[in-house]
Amino acid sequence: MTIEMNSSEKYVAVLFDDMSILPSLHFNEYTGFIEGFEDMGGDIFDSYIADHVLMFMIRGLKKQWKAPISYHFSSRGGAKTLQMKRLLTEIIRKLINIDLKPLTVICDQNNISVINSLMNDTKEKYLRCGNISTYREGSFEIDEFKVYPILDPPHLLKGMRNNFIKKDLHYSKNNVRKTAKWEHVRKLYENDNGPIDGLKVLPHITDEHIYENKIRKMKVKNAPHIFSQRFASTLQLVSQIDSANKIGTHVEHTSELLFFSIVYLTL
Repeated sequence: MTIEMNSSEKYVAVLFDDMSILPSLHFNEYTGFIEGFEDMGGDIFDSYIADHVLMFMIRGLKKQWKAPISYHFSSRGGAKTLQMKRLLTEIIRKLINIDLKPLTVICDQNNISVINSLMNDTKEKYLRCGNISTYREGSFEIDEFKVYPILDPPHLLKGMRNNFIKKDLHYSKNNVRKTAKWEHVRKLYENDNGPIDGLKVLPHITDEHIYENKIRKMKVKNAPHIFSQRFASTLQLVSQIDSANKIGTHVEHTSELLFFSIVYLTL
């Protein structure tokens, strides 16, 4: 495959994540083995029944292609940091050996301990060699190949949303301190109605987007609907014509945050 690629097309991202599965056992009549136990690759097996699957895939950074490359079954709440670190290191080495260039690794915040461990190992190597001044923060190395980890942007939005519904978010722009409030988001939703039933500016926004007791906090899909150009521009427009302050004061602070968050995370 790599023979047909030019140099820039060989740059890939390695993605990994784990998810819970229903524990079960299955007899494979072709191999004669009972499947469903923990299996973390190689000759490492366990008698515990798997309840999580860990998946690795690669995706082209320039050319649009993707491929699953490895999956592993773990138990007792999912794969441990050292297990994922070992597997990720092996996968990156194998990709390098077939002349691919794994420039980045993408995971969610739940697996940040794997990335931190690899970065700490790299930093310690530079310290031992007396070259710490040349170490580049925010990266790690596998066999001298530099890899830049990235946290999955949709999950960052989800985490930001989950904090935003509980606390005001403070930020600065042009040395001016500003405060974004979830209250503005909620009031825009509650005031998005008129004399004609079903006629709304934001018809796709529902209670599951707005109210804390109805938001599915582990789900990603609704968060980008709030952190979006459409919601932010609507909030800004309302703030300009809302002479009665039904939405609140300094609503433009919230609309700016919603818009620039999605712009930043999608760069």
